[in-house]
Amino acid sequence: MFKFLAAAAIACAPLAAQVNDLGSSCSGTLTAPTLTGSIVAQDVTVTMDSPAAPYTPVSFGMFVIGFAAINAPLPCGCTLVPSSDVLEVGAFFTGTNSAQLGFTVPLGLTGTPLYFQGIEFFVPGSQTGFGCNFIGLDFNFTNAVEVLVP
Repeated sequence: MFKFLAAAAIACAPLAAQVNDLGSSCSGTLTAPTLTGSIVAQDVTVTMDSPAAPYTPVSFGMFVIGFAAINAPLPCGCTLVPSSDVLEVGAFFTGTNSAQLGFTVPLGLTGTPLYFQGIEFFVPGSQTGFGCNFIGLDFNFTNAVEVLVP
């Protein structure tokens, strides 16, 4: 009986918080921007760091948040890892080289993996070669991260 109870307790143990780097960054001539994540209880913070931002005061970022990893191929050999369920636009880099997104995960989503990736845009022609150029837009993609909230 005690072995059964011990096995049941292990099987019902809460999930551990995890942040997994999934790769898939791409950029032009500069080092690709990076995305990191952290979890404290139900609070998730995702930070995008841009090596290009100090050189391009007109750059801005966008966070793509998804409930699935779709690995969609994009122009210039880039890959969009998360499904685009939520787009957070307006993570500006002006004068700095990082942008943060922080939020509390609702209890109903605990145990659900969330996928994040950052996109850094430049005003067309502002900095040639810093990013991938497609239909007049210059952009870079960060690595993607998977966040598992217990």
